[in-house]
Amino acid sequence: VGHWKRSREWADRSLDLQSRTRLVIAAVRTMAEVFSWGAASYLGDLRGAAAAFDRNVMQARQCKDLFTEIMFRTGGLIPHYLILDEPDRAVGDVRGAIEMWPGQSFSLYHNYADRSLAQAELYRGNPQGALDAARRCWKRLSRSMVKRVSVMRSYSIDTLVRAQLATAAAAGDPGTAMKEARKGILELQ
Repeated sequence: VGHWKRSREWADRSLDLQSRTRLVIAAVRTMAEVFSWGAASYLGDLRGAAAAFDRNVMQARQCKDLFTEIMFRTGGLIPHYLILDEPDRAVGDVRGAIEMWPGQSFSLYHNYADRSLAQAELYRGNPQGALDAARRCWKRLSRSMVKRVSVMRSYSIDTLVRAQLATAAAAGDPGTAMKEARKGILELQ
């Protein structure tokens, strides 16, 4: 708890300092918000985290900061919507956000979106839908340079393994899904 508490304090200090200066670098502000939200979530302050997300999305829209808005909408808001028991809203927001992103090439936002859609399907109790989204994510990630970023690879494997385990649990014959899940688990180790 101590590290998350300190992380949140430092992120909040950074945000306070940035609010009192003219020079604000959007990416630095965004990352400070992400760390503040993450720490709040891990400390159990889900209302605070949800309020921060709502505030950040609105600020990004007002500033016409597409980078930040899409980052929050494709990845960050999913837990918020699922906590509120609104998986349909989560899916709609993720799909709406990714449509705003220019270009057709695979980016971090596509990875966030695919993983978020898989999470929403798991929440809905649709393991096959989650597995389809997770496999789509893994296939696209494997063809991109994004796979070289270890944290992105790990998050994607985690999503794929959770979907495989849920599919195995739902199947009468879980053999294939369990074999696939074991391979993913070994890759995470």
